[in-house]
Amino acid sequence: MTLIRFGVEPVIELHRQPIRDQLPPLLPRARPISHAGSDIAAAINAIPAGGSVLLTSDGLGTTPGLSSALDRLAVTGTPVSWWHLPDVLPDAWISSIDAPAQVAADTAIPVTLTLGAAKVSTRLLSLAVDGQVQRRRQVSVPTTEPLVLQMKLPALAAGVHHVSARLSDLPERSQGAPPTASPAAQASTLTRVDGGASVLLIGEDTKDLASALAAGSWAVKTRGPGDLRATELAEPSVIILNDVPVAALGPRHWQQLADAVIGRGSGLLVLGGSHSFAAGGYRHSTIEQILPLLSEPPNRLPAATALFAIDNSGSMGQPISTGLTRHALARIAAADAAAVLGAKDKVGLVLFGAEAELVLAPRRRQDQRLAITTATSVIPGGGTRLGPLLAMALTQLAGRDSAIDHPPGAAGELPGGSVQTDKPMRLLVVLSDGQFADNDDDMDPAALGARLAASGIEVIAIGIGDPDRAVPLRLLAEASGGRFHQVPRASALPAFVAERLQARRTAPHLGPFLAFGADELPFSTPQRIERWPAVAAFQPTRLREHASAVVITGDEDPLLAWQRTGLGRVVALPAGLGEFAPDWRRWDALPTLLGAMLAWLSGDDPGSPLFMETEHTPRGIRFTVDMTDSEGAWSTTRELDWRIDRPGPSPLGADARGRVAAIAPGRFEAELSAPQAGRYDMALFMDGREQRRSVWYEPRVEWLPSPVTRASLDALLTLPRWTPEADWPPADWPARPQGAGRVLAAAALLLFLGLVVMERLGREDLLRALHQALRWWIRPWRLTRRDA
Repeated sequence: MTLIRFGVEPVIELHRQPIRDQLPPLLPRARPISHAGSDIAAAINAIPAGGSVLLTSDGLGTTPGLSSALDRLAVTGTPVSWWHLPDVLPDAWISSIDAPAQVAADTAIPVTLTLGAAKVSTRLLSLAVDGQVQRRRQVSVPTTEPLVLQMKLPALAAGVHHVSARLSDLPERSQGAPPTASPAAQASTLTRVDGGASVLLIGEDTKDLASALAAGSWAVKTRGPGDLRATELAEPSVIILNDVPVAALGPRHWQQLADAVIGRGSGLLVLGGSHSFAAGGYRHSTIEQILPLLSEPPNRLPAATALFAIDNSGSMGQPISTGLTRHALARIAAADAAAVLGAKDKVGLVLFGAEAELVLAPRRRQDQRLAITTATSVIPGGGTRLGPLLAMALTQLAGRDSAIDHPPGAAGELPGGSVQTDKPMRLLVVLSDGQFADNDDDMDPAALGARLAASGIEVIAIGIGDPDRAVPLRLLAEASGGRFHQVPRASALPAFVAERLQARRTAPHLGPFLAFGADELPFSTPQRIERWPAVAAFQPTRLREHASAVVITGDEDPLLAWQRTGLGRVVALPAGLGEFAPDWRRWDALPTLLGAMLAWLSGDDPGSPLFMETEHTPRGIRFTVDMTDSEGAWSTTRELDWRIDRPGPSPLGADARGRVAAIAPGRFEAELSAPQAGRYDMALFMDGREQRRSVWYEPRVEWLPSPVTRASLDALLTLPRWTPEADWPPADWPARPQGAGRVLAAAALLLFLGLVVMERLGREDLLRALHQALRWWIRPWRLTRRDA
């Protein structure tokens, strides 16, 4: 036996398996098949030579060539029988639905429907938008010619909307059950409604920026981080973060923001300042994953050495509300903080109490977090002294480089806005509750801090617990030129330490810095920008791979960068539009730049010379693109980049992309795989220009009458029919097993055929066929008993 399943293409599940072997209890499935079409000809061509063929199908082939395939079998003498399953075509169907691909705001939307019918009947026609029914009417569809209906939908809100039509039984005919409709009686399309993009501006000091945007006719809603509801992030076309740190919003807010950009295509503008990027804890956060910039030090900066010193005294063994001890939480905090450092930075670990113990010597490691997490642990106990810690820090840090680090923008600043990069950074990160021994002879925190500063070692001290006991830590840090921070609550320690270390390691660069154009903007402005204003400071970052930097400093640090993230577009300005960029705020071209930028972020690309048409096929979406140049002539560009996304979970993953060559001047054609029905968002890129189109993929050739389906049925009508009541297998097959073996073999065969039926027609038709088959198999037994 050979078993072939087919839809859009055939799949051989069994190949010449001996019929007397035990057959599998369920229909095998080597891989899923697409139900968007039926290529009967390909299935026939896949049949191996010899034997007899039983074809199980409704006969509605969707590809040509079936008659030729059957002729080839006839030449080889291979007999073919056809089990003709009931047709699934309805009495009435929707041939097509058409709505404008794009309409202006506050405009009614015309919808054109073409209906057909096999017999005259009255149906209920429903027209819905995004799943909500807007119009209903009864229609009588003639059989003589297609019925073309013109309907109108009310004006819709700005955005992409799913418009669907459905033919169903009248309520009185459905006898109280919900109206039903076959796939042929349903059709969908998408329409985009233009309109002024809505802008959500998030930040503490947004008054001036909000006024400037409102003056440009943008519908702006402002929210402070503490007043923002997570659900509000799903509404706007563009979201602006004005110097917002990670800690200002909760995890749900950041995830909603990422979903809005990646899944719904919202635009995102991130403005830097003293509380964002590295200073705001962006490294390895949800927000960084969708930005074109990484909040880590540029490659040109020298390696830093961070020595984590964790208090291991008895007081650190006290548990907190989470059940962990202060010491255990400090170990977690040190591990998380080490992970935000760069690959070339060195990390060490010291446990200190009455004495100091070096657990990890400062060096580079592939996974610094893992090294600290798995390092030797000591049960907290005893008192705490700062003297032994100082000696250990001087040994491990002071002798590693003779140079002393200075914060960028102070002694490290060079003329023209460059930053000196040959001075190392040595950090002693102390995590303690501050309960030091009173009889410590070396207990002069200010003197100890001065000795560290003289050796180029800067202290970042983190106080845990009672703030009154942390005075020595504060004196130590300030005397070294470093910072003291009191953690607000012990459970927040891991994120708190990582943010403080990241902010110091990647401190803002103080200028002024000249700005230079590096690449073209992804959108057009009324006047070309030849010169960019300088910035007073900026948050140092690194450009992500595949992102573009439009404006840079003399050291090639990005000042304006962009990328496409999922369905959305993202722009980042590490200097922001606040205190770090006073010249930008006074710049005459800023309103024009912001207007064009927000229009682009909202998905608007006016005047694009790309014209795209799409067509549904059983295997995917075929698109045709025509492109002109600035003179209106056909473009001479030879290649076109494309990207296709599907909102929500998809076999495509986040996105699929590729490149197609021109088949003629200005003409491109390609067919893209679309494994599931539903919405697909397409983007075409060429010479810095872009065209976006949302397509509702719904291959309907399987369900609608056509010349191909009629030719397929005509070819199969020449074959002998088989039903479960007929004699099977044919006479040239081996004799059927007798007794129980005969019943088991027949049951296995019918199970295969029944499951094929269930795939096509559902459970009721399967049960009806099995019932008829069992009557036929039981009949010889009844005759034998009657004879006896």
